[in-house]
Amino acid sequence: MLKTVTQENNILIILLTIILNYILFLSSSLLILIKLNFILFVFFTFYYFYKYEKNKFLILFLLALIIISLGTPTDSWDARSIWLFKAKEFFYDHSIISVKNNYAEFSHNNYPSIAPAFTASLSTLIGYWNEIYPKAGLTLMFIPPLIIISRFFDNNFFLISISIILFIVGKFLVNGELDGLVALYFVSSVIIIYNFKNLNNDIFYQCLILIFFLIILSLLKAEGTVLLLCSFIGSMFIFYKKKYLCKNLIISFFVSIIPVLIWNYFCIYNNIGNINNNSFDEIWNGEEMRQFRLKMLNDKPDARCKVCYEKEKTGNWSLRYAEIRKRHHDAKTYILNTEEDGSSLDSKPIYWDIRFSNICNMRCRMCGHFSSSRWFADAKAMREKYKDYHYGAFPPNQDIAIIHGVEDSTALLDRLDEYIPYVKEFYFAGGEPLIMEEHYRILKRLDELELYNVYIRYNTNFMQMHYKDLDVIDMWKKFKNVHVAASIDASGARGELIRKDTVWATIERNVERLAKEAPNVHFEVSPTVQILNILTISDLHREWVEKGYMKPELMFFNILVNPPYYNLKALPMELKEQAKETLEKQKILEDKIILASNKRKFNKMETLLKVILELGTCELFYFKNIPTNVSLSQYVKVGSSFLNDKEVGLINGILDKVSKNINNNG
Repeated sequence: MLKTVTQENNILIILLTIILNYILFLSSSLLILIKLNFILFVFFTFYYFYKYEKNKFLILFLLALIIISLGTPTDSWDARSIWLFKAKEFFYDHSIISVKNNYAEFSHNNYPSIAPAFTASLSTLIGYWNEIYPKAGLTLMFIPPLIIISRFFDNNFFLISISIILFIVGKFLVNGELDGLVALYFVSSVIIIYNFKNLNNDIFYQCLILIFFLIILSLLKAEGTVLLLCSFIGSMFIFYKKKYLCKNLIISFFVSIIPVLIWNYFCIYNNIGNINNNSFDEIWNGEEMRQFRLKMLNDKPDARCKVCYEKEKTGNWSLRYAEIRKRHHDAKTYILNTEEDGSSLDSKPIYWDIRFSNICNMRCRMCGHFSSSRWFADAKAMREKYKDYHYGAFPPNQDIAIIHGVEDSTALLDRLDEYIPYVKEFYFAGGEPLIMEEHYRILKRLDELELYNVYIRYNTNFMQMHYKDLDVIDMWKKFKNVHVAASIDASGARGELIRKDTVWATIERNVERLAKEAPNVHFEVSPTVQILNILTISDLHREWVEKGYMKPELMFFNILVNPPYYNLKALPMELKEQAKETLEKQKILEDKIILASNKRKFNKMETLLKVILELGTCELFYFKNIPTNVSLSQYVKVGSSFLNDKEVGLINGILDKVSKNINNNG
């Protein structure tokens, strides 16, 4: 095979692997295909430099670029929050889905993404992501245009030219931005077009190379499409007398622009709808929603559901499975109400996930302005301080504290008022939903309609129970199914440190009041596990169970992913081991008790009884110098001071079984 590979073919293959990588990510292909494609890129690149490249300076220059890129900080907004952010997202999702789920709007999901996809493929091949070497993936994309430029100029001129470019705009070649790539791919395209005048019989290969260069140029940045059109107009002006060249160039340009047109179609038509621009009926029975229904009914995967599919592959429960299980009794009705074209004229939405804005009363350390209005002042200060670095983490076009997802929430709720009676579940999140006017308006409407059976769920920091003259706990008393997940990461001073503006005494007072006045409300704690609380998370659990704030099984953990400096991966190895040991000890104690009784009996035990059993088990397991009979009599005596005879007997029986299991099994 290699004997038939010519220099032009080699360049074509290198370009093709870059484009094919983009296609593989766009189509959510198998990881093995992404890895194999990148290996092909590396192989044919090495083959080209081994077989054809005589310019030793070019090789040294490319190596220098890679080394410098690895040692250059990613300090610009575009590099950090758009291009490398996208690459990281693609790496973890194995797909370009940001446009479909509109995740992280600040990263401009409608921007073309061929460069981030290529960067993600390098990390995919290596197997993990960090904040250093992915930039080398962007640097490798310089290889094709630099080959074209080096072939066009003699060595001396090339050396001088490239040195001048490096001196003037050098940082844009290595800091993770794409301006340098756009410039070089455009220059290369112009050189290829210029060389058309010297062509005789190999115009086909040159047209292919031009097409591939222009495709990549248009998919790098939006400016690339503009430059593509400029090169087209310029070439028509230069070659208008050479009809055969004009014909080939016209074909080349029209083929080149197809991928970016597809991308823009992909961006526009893969959102199910925008509540600010479309009526609810337009969204509910629009083309995209109809096609989505048909996919679901035919059991065809949709890229927007990729997170759920990935969880299901690992054997874990996904939101998709949970909702199917919860609403299986409604499935038949919805299926029967779905027409052949995917429309569902007789059905109404029964689940609302509501996040009106970023308004919040806290500045949690792992959060930012996009999710909390309280971070606005800090973000604005960062913009002023780091204005030479593209505003740091603060977008230049955002000059207000509250970011509204809905342009006119009052008008929206007026439009949606007729649909509220059909809703079976509301989920409120934020920002902080308990200080949002829209949330209280919906509750009041449900009260007016006496829809007290509706299921209402919250993700809240649980600090503020009042809005103007309204008391949310008083309102909750009327409803039969209220589920509150409180974002509480630690108790006392540590809790106040992690979620700044928290007043711990207020949290405790709110929890105690809720338990006393609204026992109908299902309350659970949902901490975000991170480096700031991993060593104390078991203490939080124990403390809240002991105080009677929650049942032992009602703590659900969210593992923090971003920002990376709070991620558990940032912990030194010795602290990781310490955290592991602490959590394992807690699990061991519970397992010993369950083994001696049974899980159902353990879950039904009163809090005080569980605490006495855990303390006794801890003493039997970790303090073996204390005689077993002494430990048993001690905890039976403690239990007799608070519990009835049956419960005291249960303590004696379970701890006796625990001691025997420990002696037999260790």
